[in-house]
Amino acid sequence: MKKAANAVAEKWDARKDLAGKTKKVVINLLYQDVKSVIKDSGIQYQIYSQFSLYRQMPDDSFSAKTEKPDGATAQPASDKPLDAAALAVLIRELKGVVSTEARDEKASNAVAAKWDARKDLAGKTKNAVINLLYQDVKFVIKDSGILYQIYSTFSFYKRIPNESFSAQPK
Repeated sequence: MKKAANAVAEKWDARKDLAGKTKKVVINLLYQDVKSVIKDSGIQYQIYSQFSLYRQMPDDSFSAKTEKPDGATAQPASDKPLDAAALAVLIRELKGVVSTEARDEKASNAVAAKWDARKDLAGKTKNAVINLLYQDVKFVIKDSGILYQIYSTFSFYKRIPNESFSAQPK
């Protein structure tokens, strides 16, 4: 399953046709990439269900770069360390992903406990945090199908701007 996730991620990384498109169109194009790699209709449905969450996000939350007044491009938000509030929201959201996908309360509680014990996430970028948290998931959960679902969703979270996490209510 990890091969399929990597193949989808490669397709997404190679895309140059998303700029200027609406959020709905972008999500539909990304989902078409998923369908071209993943043939299992059950997994396709689960991924489609996850994508529907992102349709509810404001369009401007999908903008990763901003221009400074002098015309230079600012550092993408995902390359900057998360502030404490954004980190807390991200972890809460990812706990929800693990809880939903694991379908095993004991496993999701074990992952949550590992995350709660972590003291090394402050000052890290969103991608670094997600990578560290996913290592904990792999330590606890051994089912490759569930790991694939979690990996796919975590990969999508990497593409969401940091500001989206800071602005969310608890």
